[in-house]
Amino acid sequence: MGKLLWLGVGFAVGYVVGARGGRQAYDDLVATAQKIMDNPTVQEVAGVVQEQANRLIDEGKRRIA
Repeated sequence: MGKLLWLGVGFAVGYVVGARGGRQAYDDLVATAQKIMDNPTVQEVAGVVQEQANRLIDEGKRRIA
């Protein structure tokens, strides 16, 4: 899931940087990205990923110490 999310982010950034559609295309992209990020399912997945990342960082710190 994380790779797919980063692929989408990369696609969006590439589109914004390379778009020749002007301000309207940029505004449309930003609005779509905001709708996606406000989706409760996306928020839940982001929370789970953050918890897992924190757990892995804490585990790594314990192993180093």
